[in-house]
Amino acid sequence: MDFLPMILLIVLGAYVLISCGLQIRYLDTLNRLENLSRKYLMIMETTNGMTTIELNQFYKDLEEMGIPASDVDFEGTTFWDGNVEYGEEIYLNFKAKVPYHLFSISEDFRLRKTCFKKEVKIRKCALALA
Repeated sequence: MDFLPMILLIVLGAYVLISCGLQIRYLDTLNRLENLSRKYLMIMETTNGMTTIELNQFYKDLEEMGIPASDVDFEGTTFWDGNVEYGEEIYLNFKAKVPYHLFSISEDFRLRKTCFKKEVKIRKCALALA
């Protein structure tokens, strides 16, 4: 019976470590998404908007992060159409559904992993430099 508290402590410790690891993974994905959006905003500054080539590369970069193109909405983003002038504001606005995992303990003490997607909104603005 002296081993029961130690076993419970080990199980609880494993649960905490797994949960923290999943949260760190989610936060890392958010950080990488923020860095990626900053990179493409700089590209948009010099090209006065996002071209089809950059948009396709952006989709590829998002898919490498585990976010499929069907989970991304670019509403409000300035796409290059030849009408953006020097000094005008350009926007990189998008919503992405980021994978999120959560562990929970059921009533019969079983670990259950729940997977769903959290919507993240990125809104950036800059001035056209070209």
